Amino acid sequence: NLKFPISINAEPCITLKGGRGNLYLYYIPRRDIKSLYFNIYVSFKSVNFPVRKEVICRGSDDDYSFCRALKGGKHSIRITLRIEYNTL
Repeated sequence: NLKFPISINAEPCITLKGGRGNLYLYYIPRRDIKSLYFNIYVSFKSVNFPVRKEVICRGSDDDYSFCRALKGGKHSIRITLRIEYNTL
C-alpha cells in the first residue's frame, strides 16, 4: 500500500515481563536512504519509560545492506528486539 509505505509486524506477541521476539519491518523508500533511525516510546499502566533512539543507518560505515538504498526499491529488514522487564 503506497499510502502507508512502512509495515511493522512483531512475532510472537511481545510481552513486557521477560518478553523476547522479532520485529519485522517492510518498506518501500520514497527517497534514497542516507540515514535511518527510529524512536521507541513505551508506556505501561500510565507509566512512561525513557525514549530509546535506535540508529540503523548513519551514512558511513553502515552494517546493513539496505543502507543507501535507492528510491522505489523494496526492502525487508529483520530486527531482533529483546525486551526484559522483570519488575513489571
